[in-house]
Amino acid sequence: MDQQTRVYGSTGQDRSTDYTDSIANPKKNLCTLWIKRLRALRGEEGQVLIQTTIMLVVLLGFVALAVDVGHVYGERRRLQNAADAGALAGAYELCRLSPEDVARARAMEYMERNGVPADEIEEDDVVIEGNVVNVTAQETTETFLAGFAGFPTLDVGATAAAACGAATSACGLWPLAFERGFWDENLECGEQFVVWDADNENTAISCTIDG
Repeated sequence: MDQQTRVYGSTGQDRSTDYTDSIANPKKNLCTLWIKRLRALRGEEGQVLIQTTIMLVVLLGFVALAVDVGHVYGERRRLQNAADAGALAGAYELCRLSPEDVARARAMEYMERNGVPADEIEEDDVVIEGNVVNVTAQETTETFLAGFAGFPTLDVGATAAAACGAATSACGLWPLAFERGFWDENLECGEQFVVWDADNENTAISCTIDG
């Protein structure tokens, strides 16, 4: 380089000495370039690390949602079976004309038999209203991965009801029974007959025997 030539940096600072040193010491110049490159790579690695961490957190959230929702759904089905069994057992006791206390105790017994822990069952979980037994089965279950999001446990519950009583008949149906000799002696196929209701002056049934 001519001694009259001067080299200036972007800030206007005289860089002639640095330029001369880089020409005179190529190894030093190469090391400087490598150091700058490594510093740039470290900055890029930091950005990738942040992005990877965010993606892992999101992925963990979806995994926790799938695992724990499936677990809670299975627990609810189990509690539903227990509630159904308890309600039916209590209604059965009512049909036997047992006292309400006996029906309630039987309902609680069958809830426990079907997987509800005894310490999770209370008398208020079985409510008897007339001939209807209402049962509520509830339990606190632990989660697998949702605990990292602040939900170490979740409350799960199910309800059921059963009643004791005669089945109601459909509209327009009336159960009748006649002796076989009545048909042989009084009616023939295709003949119309009338049935009178003893408590009503109006005709109860008017129909034709087809055979």
